[in-house]
Amino acid sequence: MRIPENNVLIDENKSVDRLSAGVFVIPDVGTIPMAFGRVIKLGEGMNNPELENDKIPFFVNEGDFVIYNPGVAVPIEVTSKTLGANSKKKYLKLSAGECMLVLEEEDGKTVGIKRMLENYLLLKMESTTEKKASNKIYCPEYNADSSIVTGKVIMVGPGRYNFKLRKQVPCNAQVGDTVAFASVKKIELSIPVKQADGKIVKEKFYMIPDTAVEAILEDDETLN
Repeated sequence: MRIPENNVLIDENKSVDRLSAGVFVIPDVGTIPMAFGRVIKLGEGMNNPELENDKIPFFVNEGDFVIYNPGVAVPIEVTSKTLGANSKKKYLKLSAGECMLVLEEEDGKTVGIKRMLENYLLLKMESTTEKKASNKIYCPEYNADSSIVTGKVIMVGPGRYNFKLRKQVPCNAQVGDTVAFASVKKIELSIPVKQADGKIVKEKFYMIPDTAVEAILEDDETLN
């Protein structure tokens, strides 16, 4: 099977534990579950709209185990004669940009996060952060008010691809920064992480796009 442009194919049969990766909460709409999935094929690539005879590169690889948004995936079911007359396979096609991070694996198990993709930031937040938030902002894309909260950046993606420069432009926020952002824009993730003693424990992380950052706080500053 061939797929066009900057799309990827996810093997749905290998998309295990689909509903426990985490959720994206949209006010007055509900939650969008994030999913785990294995990238098994890359598309033929997309032409750079700014430069002739130039293809936009992929930043996810075949074989990567990723977290993605299943809400934008297109299901494709085919019958493969090579596997038998009645052998059906289910796949999901989605834009490579919807793959948000690549997971670290060891002996077939998820043991952490290998790398972020695009312009996403991975954060840790204190459990009391939301309760203490007093600052508010109106988010027109969600038609809702949201608390301004803070989180510590622990991993960053390489940034969005710039068509003219033919490279990814780094995120403004970097590892170690404390960033302020609208709470409504965060994606909550629950990811298995291997601890120092060898045990694998699910940890809670939060992810936002770099564009969601309202401010980067100095070391001596805190949000009221």
